[in-house]
Amino acid sequence: MKKIVTLSYLAISLFADGDYIPLSKLSDEKKIEYNFMDAKKSPKEIIKKEEEFQPVKQIENNEIKKEIVQEKTEKTEKIQENNTAVNKDFVKEYKKDNILQDEKKYSQNTFSKDFSITPKITDTFLTSDIHETEKVHPEDKENVLVPEISVKYKEHAIKAEILNSESRYSNVLVVGSDLVTKVNWFKLYYLYNYENINLGLAYNNYKADFIVVDYNVNYKTHEEFPTLEFSGKNEENKFEVNYGASYGQNNYIDYAYEYYVNLGYKIFRNDIFNINAGYRNRTIDYNDRKYQYTGPTLSLSSTF
Repeated sequence: MKKIVTLSYLAISLFADGDYIPLSKLSDEKKIEYNFMDAKKSPKEIIKKEEEFQPVKQIENNEIKKEIVQEKTEKTEKIQENNTAVNKDFVKEYKKDNILQDEKKYSQNTFSKDFSITPKITDTFLTSDIHETEKVHPEDKENVLVPEISVKYKEHAIKAEILNSESRYSNVLVVGSDLVTKVNWFKLYYLYNYENINLGLAYNNYKADFIVVDYNVNYKTHEEFPTLEFSGKNEENKFEVNYGASYGQNNYIDYAYEYYVNLGYKIFRNDIFNINAGYRNRTIDYNDRKYQYTGPTLSLSSTF
């Protein structure tokens, strides 16, 4: 209030006197005297203080966005870590309880489907002939059981069969004696399946004993030889036709061949129980003699 009164009085006095001096023209002593400035601070200090004034730093939007994004990223990473841990545990448990069991079941089912065993028994009304060059051939007929077993995996099959027969011929020798023949013919096959055709090889082990009964003399023969094998099967509903042939030889056997044909009926589906009837011929030409084993056949087989 004192400042205002003084200023008013000074202005009136100056105007009245005609000696008016603007405030900017007053000296520092006068400004202090009339209380226009603080005597403790000089004008330079006031200006310096004003220059030292630091404006408030503005926060840019980009920095705010970066902080927000960083915060969100950190939270997301934490959530993902937690979820990953949970997911891993869940997947482990699921695989353990479900997937591995399913794979095991699938493997078992696939193996069961691809793998099979087929036992077979054939009753043959066998005619055993011995054909000798330029001589009358004797013959004998008997019922013979021929066991067979086949193991198959996918397109590959191993099969084994054995023929055992014994025949007696009366008064066929010049010496006036009966003749008895005993034959053991073992075959081991490997077959490869393509559609309805099987191709492969077989190992043949042929043994024969020729016994002169009245003189107790036994002539033995034993031959091993390979044969090429072919077989096929055609099916229509529950009916099937099976056929096959083979051929082989060695240094002492001029030739050995076999052929057969069967008509079959599936009593149950999937070859669980089959019945076949047909004809089969096995022939070996050996030492100028032809040994022939032929006759109708009746077979029962089952696949599991």
